[in-house]
Amino acid sequence: MPAQWTADLISKMHAHRITQLALAQQLGYTPQYVSTVLNGKRDPAGAEQKFNAAVDDLIAHPNSTT
Repeated sequence: MPAQWTADLISKMHAHRITQLALAQQLGYTPQYVSTVLNGKRDPAGAEQKFNAAVDDLIAHPNSTT
C-alpha cells in the first residue's frame, strides 16, 4: 500500500502538470523506478525528501526538463 506522502506528491504533480517522466528525469532515475516508488512497491530511505525536493524544483523551474 502506498504511503500517504506518495498520494500527496501525486496530487501536487497533477496540480502542476508534472509527469512521472519529468520527475524521473529530474531525479536521474528511470520512469519505471519512479513509478515503483510512487505505487508503494519500494520504499527506499530518503525517497520522500528526494521526491518532494525534485517536484518543488520542477514547480520553481518548470522548463528545467524537456
